[in-house]
Amino acid sequence: MGTVVEEEAPHRRATLSGLRVGPVALSAPAVAGLLLFFVAPIAAFFVYSFLTAGLFSVSGPLTLDAYREAVTSGLNGTLAVNSFIIGFSTAAFSLLVALPVAYWLRFAAGRWQTLVLFLVAATFFASYLVRIYAWRSILGENGLLNTGLREMGLIDQPLEFLVFNRFSVTVALVHIFLPYVVLVLYAGFRALSPELLEASQDLGASASTRWRRVLLPLIAAPAATSFLFVFILSSSDPVTAQFLGGTEGAMLGVRVREMLVTTGNWPLGAALAFLMLAAFAVCYAITTLGLRLLGLHRVRFADAGPGGAERRSVPALVVTLAALVFLYLPLVMVVLFSFHKTGGLSFPFQGFSTRWYEDVFDSDEFRRSLENSAIVATVSAAVTLVLGTAAAYGLTRASPFMRPPLAALFFVPLTLPGLFLGISLLTYFARLDLQLSLRTVIIAHVVYVFPYFLLIALATLDRVDRTLEESAADLGASPLTTFRRVTLPQIWPLLVGATVLAFALSFDEFIITFFVIGADSTLPMYIWSSLRRTVDPSINVISTVLMVVTIFLWVIAFVVVFRSERRRRRSLMAAGA
Repeated sequence: MGTVVEEEAPHRRATLSGLRVGPVALSAPAVAGLLLFFVAPIAAFFVYSFLTAGLFSVSGPLTLDAYREAVTSGLNGTLAVNSFIIGFSTAAFSLLVALPVAYWLRFAAGRWQTLVLFLVAATFFASYLVRIYAWRSILGENGLLNTGLREMGLIDQPLEFLVFNRFSVTVALVHIFLPYVVLVLYAGFRALSPELLEASQDLGASASTRWRRVLLPLIAAPAATSFLFVFILSSSDPVTAQFLGGTEGAMLGVRVREMLVTTGNWPLGAALAFLMLAAFAVCYAITTLGLRLLGLHRVRFADAGPGGAERRSVPALVVTLAALVFLYLPLVMVVLFSFHKTGGLSFPFQGFSTRWYEDVFDSDEFRRSLENSAIVATVSAAVTLVLGTAAAYGLTRASPFMRPPLAALFFVPLTLPGLFLGISLLTYFARLDLQLSLRTVIIAHVVYVFPYFLLIALATLDRVDRTLEESAADLGASPLTTFRRVTLPQIWPLLVGATVLAFALSFDEFIITFFVIGADSTLPMYIWSSLRRTVDPSINVISTVLMVVTIFLWVIAFVVVFRSERRRRRSLMAAGA
């Protein structure tokens, strides 16, 4: 019997070794793709910042002229201050609103938790351009708010302070990023047990004391993460200020875009972009250092379960309801006025009509843009499915030595603003003499959606029972056969959900697409061009179509993931019983 064991052991070690090495090799295509279309463009763009500008071209020798011009220009300084103020205000207001909403969801939502979570998350996938357009329609001189106040006799002249300033830009950006902050903080609150609050209350702590001494220290790390994320993305936003900012609300991201696309001064645009990135890195370092000094950076708790009606909080409930109204009112207005008989954006509403839908769907340009969006999103999602699944499988099975560098490469794109990725790819494609088209858009979108897909795929693969894979290896199955016959049947529902999510992200993506699309058009680009030309009823229709498609896709992904998670929990409960 001992002899048999000695003969089988080498075979087992070789098989398990193959299981470790084989999957890691599956990450190679994703690694190569990111090195070629993410690392190389950023490196090339960095070099551009030290060259001399031509007209949409660069030349040597290396010089600091672009950086000198960037830091000495009074205009750039003003735009940088505006960007910082708007970014800080957006992050701060988003955090202040999201904290009570996330608290209510975790500790007081009860049976409403899933529904409200779904409603909040759904707005995260509402179109970026649609939300900007919605707020311009609400806050504008002839917008819904001014029109309504005039109809009620409360004002004689439009309230000019509502739009074309920092206030209007901040409102729109809070609307865009609030769902993200709520979801991050909710994830942080999930790890906190209700018994902590009950114990502090039993010791005589007031509500404010519990927030200050118990909740805020424990939620500091995810709060800081969400704050930095929103600050970076809102400070570098290249679009919102153009439509809502006016002179007072102008931002640096718009100037960077103009340097790259309109003026053709690539070195100055690159210098401004990297100075902005350096400022973000400093903010990140200061925040991280502060958390470390306070001992709040590695607070960890076991998942305390889904929570329920452990505590009641009327103020948190009121803030949650107000947040839902804030998130949905602009989107509902867009859909409602897409059916307005007169096509106007003012009350009173004078009847329903589908004439604007008929006009839009009869447009060859609209149909072509819709088809292009579908093609780009389908191909991007399919490529991401293959690359992301292979990369996730390799990463979860990689050795401790290989895992950190692979994870860093795979997730760095999440930390960079879309503006930065878009302009880097624009100059990179120009250097390669690669004509901008739907092909370059697909490449950019794969880089963009890959980390989001990978996050879900990793979470899915971490739950796979490894003993089944080892048993397959013991029976002589190759790594590929093991994945196909053992692993894939356990994870395919969540992979479907992640693929649908990748499709939705690609279908709605605008900022990166703007830089790499060339003469072609997608649905977001069609909305952009319509907004720049004029405001007409067709924009409501196109915005509604884009928003409905992306939210519908999100619903599909949510249902698939939710049902898969419910089946997994039932299986665990049955196994425990």
